[in-house]
Amino acid sequence: MANKAVVEAIKLAVSAGGSFLLTRAVSKADAVTKVMADKYPGMASAGVASGIFAGSVKMGKNIKDQSIRTGIQAGTGAAAMVGIANIAQIKKNLPVSVQNLLAGDQNPNVRILTPEQLQAAITVEAQRHANNELAKMGFIQEDSKQIAQNSDSTYEAPSTMQGEDIDDLMFGNSDIYSDFR
Repeated sequence: MANKAVVEAIKLAVSAGGSFLLTRAVSKADAVTKVMADKYPGMASAGVASGIFAGSVKMGKNIKDQSIRTGIQAGTGAAAMVGIANIAQIKKNLPVSVQNLLAGDQNPNVRILTPEQLQAAITVEAQRHANNELAKMGFIQEDSKQIAQNSDSTYEAPSTMQGEDIDDLMFGNSDIYSDFR
């Protein structure tokens, strides 16, 4: 049973990788890339890759082996997404790190975060945004420089905060909120 799962995984990986590489080779061929290259660079390659993906989905029911069918569709779909992301108009609106990654940069200046670091970063950004909005509405009396400084600090999970009450975290230590506690 374990051997069958390994064989299916290998078939899936090989068919996905092969179809991705084959689709990229066809869509990046000189004859394809020269079409509309002056007005819409990358559009022809994306169109060809998307067409191959659509064909693999349409013709997929003719492939009896589900692992191979799924691999081919996944590989051609991935090649189509990469082709679409490489369209000049789309690519210029992507973040610089993604642009570098698509360009083949080995070190695209991407920092991989753990789930805890990602949650902390999101929390800090949400807190900064909320504080800015609350300050604009007059609900908190903090200096905007202090808000910016507070938002640049790292987030600590409530379990690690010592000596602070949840009300202090939500309402601050200011006396104007003492009626709400």
